Amino acid sequence: MSAMNHYLISSDSIAQMKRRPILINVSRGGLIDTKALVQALKNGQISYAALDVIEDEPNVDEELAKLDNVLLTPHVAWYTEQSR
Repeated sequence: MSAMNHYLISSDSIAQMKRRPILINVSRGGLIDTKALVQALKNGQISYAALDVIEDEPNVDEELAKLDNVLLTPHVAWYTEQSR
């Protein structure tokens, strides 16, 4: 993470997205402003989010976790049998 990519996905960038995208993040939690994401998911700007990383790991934003249009996984995108 750096100052250049922190909150790369913010309310401003969400407003510029095409209608109702699906957002997937398996990179770094700090890339996404969680408050902006929750608002966009609630109002339909973003249709669905699949997140393997979150901004404040291991703490999960309760409001985000309660949404039906969110899939949260426990930071396992890196895992393969070969990496063991």
